[in-house]
Amino acid sequence: CGTCKSFEKNEIKSYCNESMPEDVEVISVTQTKNADENELAERTEEMGWRFMKGNSEMTDAFGADRSPTVVIIDKDGVITFSESGTMSKSELEERINSALE
Repeated sequence: CGTCKSFEKNEIKSYCNESMPEDVEVISVTQTKNADENELAERTEEMGWRFMKGNSEMTDAFGADRSPTVVIIDKDGVITFSESGTMSKSELEERINSALE
């Protein structure tokens, strides 16, 4: 959707490309039922973080009730943040820094 792509382009991409720590993984979960897996793979390659199509188990586990949903996983594989909706670059940075602690 337009909101998701704007958020991804303006907030996540700039942070991930400039200063993303290697010990943290950011995942963008889409709720779009007809999302194309090939398109998601291309976006993953282009943007530098993983895009996934949510299923009912995933959306329940992440509390993903709408797009975009951002999930942050720390170096130990623990989900430290999961929230639906957009956020500012500084909020994203704060959540990522919390995952590093």
